[in-house]
Amino acid sequence: MEDTLHGGHPSWRTPFMEDTLHGGHTSWRTPFMEDTLHGGHTSWRTHFMEDTLHGGHPSWRTPFMEDTLHGGHPPWRTHFLEDTLHGGHPSWNGIRFIIQGRFEKNAAD
Repeated sequence: MEDTLHGGHPSWRTPFMEDTLHGGHTSWRTPFMEDTLHGGHTSWRTHFMEDTLHGGHPSWRTPFMEDTLHGGHPPWRTHFLEDTLHGGHPSWNGIRFIIQGRFEKNAAD
């Protein structure tokens, strides 16, 4: 009765009850619960989840994805793509100019 009236902590009150009432961190509370409530980074949270939430770059993210999101230049991006996106002049563009020049020369003749 005293505990009910005055908030004391006799033995009948379990750690579970304490945590529920006061936000403590006793053993019944799992790392999963802690992370959900406080934004921690425990082992149940995967690299995939971390990256999605915080923009990190763990191994599950491919160079393709990185390039799409951040404009980088990993090897999957070809000279063709680079030229199309940025106006550069890789070797395929030189060939196009040569062919175009020949057509223009033939048209002039």
